[in-house]
Amino acid sequence: MGSLGEFSLRSPSRGTEPFTENAFGLKGVPESDTASIASSTQSTRRSRRLYAAMSGKGWPSLQSQTTKDVLQSVLKVRKSWKTLRGGETVWPLDLEAALLEGLENYIPEDSRETRMLGRFPLRNRFISDYIFVKTGKRRSAKQVGSRLQQLRESCGSKKLLQLLSPFHQPRYPKSAASREASCSPPEFPPLDVEAFPGPSSTSHTVMYIDILSEGSPEDSSIPNPSLWSDSEGSMITVIHASDHPRRLSSIDPTVTFVSQALFTAQSRFTVYSEDLILHAETTSLVPVIDHTAQVLGYLYKTTLVPGYWKVILESPDPTRFTIYQEVVKGDNSALVFLATYKFIYPHAPSEGAAVERQRKLEPLSDFSKGRTMSEGPPTPSYATVSSLGMATKTENP
Repeated sequence: MGSLGEFSLRSPSRGTEPFTENAFGLKGVPESDTASIASSTQSTRRSRRLYAAMSGKGWPSLQSQTTKDVLQSVLKVRKSWKTLRGGETVWPLDLEAALLEGLENYIPEDSRETRMLGRFPLRNRFISDYIFVKTGKRRSAKQVGSRLQQLRESCGSKKLLQLLSPFHQPRYPKSAASREASCSPPEFPPLDVEAFPGPSSTSHTVMYIDILSEGSPEDSSIPNPSLWSDSEGSMITVIHASDHPRRLSSIDPTVTFVSQALFTAQSRFTVYSEDLILHAETTSLVPVIDHTAQVLGYLYKTTLVPGYWKVILESPDPTRFTIYQEVVKGDNSALVFLATYKFIYPHAPSEGAAVERQRKLEPLSDFSKGRTMSEGPPTPSYATVSSLGMATKTENP
């Protein structure tokens, strides 16, 4: 299994557009044809009509020529469009394309089980998630496996069989350049995190989000990120979200991860100010499809405190908020990533600024002194938060 690595606060303009049938330009695709009523002649005509549409400007925006070729070969032999009870086609064109693209993007784990038995314990689950992210429609891992078996038996395409092989090559070469390439804009530096750390090996990342007040010029510079250790040897990574300060309203609070292994995980967020907890919530890491990401691995994302971001955005002083994040595996709650996010205003890179930065870091070092990472920040008082972001102190739970 691999490691969980680089992530970034992504630009709002860099999103992934889901597949839609209208985007394909295939208005002639019959949604109601079923296997029970489709004759051989009708199927042949339908396949030819689809093939003609796919060969022109209506071709889907697929990632590679291989997927296009395989989809063509599948359409040539497809004789029916099976429907669900409500009339929805089980495998319409957009889902079929996403299934094949997910199959090509899947990177088999190089294990004894894969090489000896040709089995892929997580492949169908990966493709199922891929289809959902790409199309917004859900097909279960069981449905994916059944469809792949149907394609194996009905379509003799050499390229399809290569994709179904346990030894097919991923689209991106496994080179040092691809491993080190950033999967998103360089405004957020890469981080290397152990996917399966030991009880005391999880490093703590302190992420500074440099912000500007409204009306401030965007010409301030930020010192280079650095590493420092506390007296007990626990490494804390100190890094900035961007090489220049930005207005908080222009920041898309999406955190993106890249992992060399498939996994399910949750992100636990706690927002606090001094010793007062203002908000806590849990989000899921969801798979991401990024056509521009020249990296070898699986992308996941989550939103930074989606239930409280608006409060921070509208606050007259965002620097009073600190966000604490734990990413835990979904199967056993093992901690795989730990970070603290702090908002700061820029200042000149001087010795005084360095002292001030170190002073701000001192409370964070308590996380690694006499306290396990899963315990989080020192026990504060909890609070209830009104719609205006005002906190009323209550008793500790």
